[in-house]
Amino acid sequence: KTFSEFVADVSDEIFSSLKHQKYPYDLLMSELHRKNDGLDHLFDITFSFQNATLHKNTSHFNYETRWHFTCHQTNQLNVHVNDREGNGNLIIDYDFLSPMFAIKEIEYIHDHIKNIMYDALQHTENPLNRLSLLSAEERERILIKFNDTKAPYPADKTVIELFEQRVLKNPGSVALVSGGVAHSAAELDRRANALALKLAGMGVGPDRIVLISAARRDSLYIAILAVLKAGGAFLPVDMSVPPERARYMAEECRTAAIIAEPSRTGCFSGLPNVISTDLIRDLPPSDTQIKNGAAPSSLAYVIYTSGSTGRPKGVMLENRSLVNFIWALSSMMDFSPSNIVLSAASISFDLFVMESFPTLIGGGTLVLASEDDVAIPDNLARLITSAGVNKLMFTPSRMQLLLSNPAAASCLSAMREIMQGGDALTPALLAEIKSHTKAKIFNFYGPTEITIAATGCDVTAAKRMSIGKPMANTRAYILDPDLNPLPIGIPGELYIGGHGLARGYIENPAQNAERFVADPFVPGEKLYRTGDLARWFPLGEIEYLGRIDSQVKLRGFRIELSEIEDRLCGIDGVER
Repeated sequence: KTFSEFVADVSDEIFSSLKHQKYPYDLLMSELHRKNDGLDHLFDITFSFQNATLHKNTSHFNYETRWHFTCHQTNQLNVHVNDREGNGNLIIDYDFLSPMFAIKEIEYIHDHIKNIMYDALQHTENPLNRLSLLSAEERERILIKFNDTKAPYPADKTVIELFEQRVLKNPGSVALVSGGVAHSAAELDRRANALALKLAGMGVGPDRIVLISAARRDSLYIAILAVLKAGGAFLPVDMSVPPERARYMAEECRTAAIIAEPSRTGCFSGLPNVISTDLIRDLPPSDTQIKNGAAPSSLAYVIYTSGSTGRPKGVMLENRSLVNFIWALSSMMDFSPSNIVLSAASISFDLFVMESFPTLIGGGTLVLASEDDVAIPDNLARLITSAGVNKLMFTPSRMQLLLSNPAAASCLSAMREIMQGGDALTPALLAEIKSHTKAKIFNFYGPTEITIAATGCDVTAAKRMSIGKPMANTRAYILDPDLNPLPIGIPGELYIGGHGLARGYIENPAQNAERFVADPFVPGEKLYRTGDLARWFPLGEIEYLGRIDSQVKLRGFRIELSEIEDRLCGIDGVER
């Protein structure tokens, strides 16, 4: 519908309603009260146009008119547009409840009303959804300045090449500690070489996927490094994932090989190249490096998330995207050799990738938590203290679990940096963390489809909670349903693009088309529709407001309720 058509429709509606203008307002409210208990007024916001022009007699003196506020209105906001002076200028008056609106918000509303009026009057035949609330200045601010994130990173390198650079630079440095045993970077490299040779012989190479279902110990990391050395992509599947679901992932990915704990190999019977983790221990280390043919555009890993269609979705992430993320995160947090990072996340969760690769490549040390450590706060605190851990990457729910035990919470006092992500960080939780530590506290946001995190910030001294600004080489837009950019402060759906964007979902063209859409602002690029509701703060930070659909999060994991519904409906006797 064009603006001209809309004006004609509004005019018709107003004239058709005039026949009811004598109906008493008190009687109308009384009728509505009976049907809607607690209703105090018809509208929260009103917009009126007064076109009665005053005929001034200025022969004796000059004067001007002004709007007088009643100070008795119950509406939150009244906007009055007046043509009373008859001089070709419109006057807009705002009558608002001060507890509901700040002066700055009214100024923003005024600017946006002016912008849309100018645009509508200049382009009367434009569709309504193409009229802009934004001035040219605010549009540039939101689309360009807030997304001025260009930064250098080694875009010509793969992840494994960067790890091998660490090995060459400092081969004896401790890369990880598992079960109290320290493993040097060179040791991991040589053991991964041996397994990589075997995997290459099985056909693992660029864009071939290897499922890994193993406990969090040294053999897990050797398996991951070996897959990357062979040129392939790893698919981490937690030991707690049901066998049927794990097999579904392997079959959908057409895995070139599977590396699993002896207790898990049975659920992959009949699939090609199933290897027990026992083999990793028995293989002699090797100095032979494979020329794997992998490029920055080759897949690095696949993570499965809950699917709205009733089946989990495999998200494909490339080497270039992960390298960009590592560089972006390392510009905010420190992963140099003196940093000791706890690895406690489920390996099916991309927080696991966030813990692992910046540390392995940056020169720090990973301390691996066992499942017993992760489940019991006292055990986890004991490990953190004994291993000298000084950097944590937790979901808010895991942090709350640790803080629920005062003795365990004392381990936070030694932290240098604490990362929160995977779910909403509340001001109350932030305050509680700060009461136990002087560490810097960071808040990160990002779906799997944008390589772990897309925005982040230091919230240690934050006066209001946000998910930060777009990270390096990332673009963020807050758009309406017609993909128009929304003004500062106005909620809309968050869209993300840039170098971290996933290749897409495995074997899922319908979801790829729905979630990865053309970028209307950068020709030839794509954006990911997050399904998250957000708004801009004036300085370019983003406030997370929740979901626009039924997706929920549990301990940082995305859960589509439709997937649960689909499983329930598979039970005999259960109908939709």
